[in-house]
Amino acid sequence: MTTNHIEHLDEALIRPGRADKRVHSQLADNFASMVPDQFFSLAEVLSFLLEQKNSLFGAVTGVENWIERTKAGSQLKREDIEISKYI
Repeated sequence: MTTNHIEHLDEALIRPGRADKRVHSQLADNFASMVPDQFFSLAEVLSFLLEQKNSLFGAVTGVENWIERTKAGSQLKREDIEISKYI
């Protein structure tokens, strides 16, 4: 189970024998801090993460390159839309 707010979980869910290990993932925080808020759709971010599903470190180390590639692709799409208005 995963949660951002363990204090909201019922004690029965996190008692010994149910949840024996607590792990804080700093990688997720690092990744989230690198992705600009409200620029990418959830589908775009999820697609990138699925490409990196076998390498957590790859997701974090490759996110800046992915952001630049995706922004460049988005800019090209916007330019195509602008041009098509005049055709």
